[in-house]
Amino acid sequence: MLRYMLAEPDAFLLRTLSRMGSLERPLESPAWLILLQNTGRALAMFSWDAGEIWPISIPGYPALGMVAGALFYLGVGLVLVRYIKTRLWTDLFLVLSIPILQLSSTLSLAFPAENPNLYRTGGALIPVFLLIALALDGLMSTIENWLPARSGKLAAASLAIFLVLLAAFQDYTLVFDKYYQQYRTSAWNTSEIGAIAREFADTIGSPDTIWVMGFPHWIDSRLVATNAGFPGRDYRMFPEQLNDTLPDPRAKLFIVNPQDTQAVEALRSLYPQGWLETLESKTPTKDFMVFFVPPGESSSSQP
Repeated sequence: MLRYMLAEPDAFLLRTLSRMGSLERPLESPAWLILLQNTGRALAMFSWDAGEIWPISIPGYPALGMVAGALFYLGVGLVLVRYIKTRLWTDLFLVLSIPILQLSSTLSLAFPAENPNLYRTGGALIPVFLLIALALDGLMSTIENWLPARSGKLAAASLAIFLVLLAAFQDYTLVFDKYYQQYRTSAWNTSEIGAIAREFADTIGSPDTIWVMGFPHWIDSRLVATNAGFPGRDYRMFPEQLNDTLPDPRAKLFIVNPQDTQAVEALRSLYPQGWLETLESKTPTKDFMVFFVPPGESSSSQP
């Protein structure tokens, strides 16, 4: 990474500079005001809203569960109170390290909608969970001190076990139900399409005669190849390039977006005996079409 930064500094810093300044778009408000608003949203993300980045979180949901979120803010309060009493600099540093480690997200001044971003705020993970642990330890210590020795330890351990089980139950539902469902509906089904491509390659076709017709905001043709078991390939194809496929006499498979009428017309024109079929996906709205060309097929209209 250091070598690339030195060799291509403009490309390396483009993403950062386009977010921090007006390189790509002008700032909507004064920079200090946007930074202040971004910081507030980033600090609230643990129990309020962690942003709209669906690959890593559930849009509109907090970054922490109910139990962890409550313990986090309790931990912040406990550490700040302890700092006021003891003036121990490590307590203040622990709290301040969180907004500092969130700067890669909060400094998105030109694109404030990208904040908070769990990818960019990942550095704050360690101090956040340290504060959660301190809060839980403080609760257990308080219970042990209030109650007689044996019953205090039992009550403290019971509370810790209850909170852990409650958090596990809630997080299990969020991860394996809500997150799973929203990820399926948001991500493209390249694994399903890759499985069809692999079946074709293993039977009548070849890895060299599979193509994905390019369509705006659709699947990544490289992921189709990877899921088919052929990493490093790019199956991208556009209608104006279809003539290049004519000389190959082997069976061909073209994967097409159901809305891509231009690609369908071009394929039918070049391969009039080809078969077009719509395949139903396991996920609603993710259906796709395949255009199969038998081996030895050619077009009477080819130049």
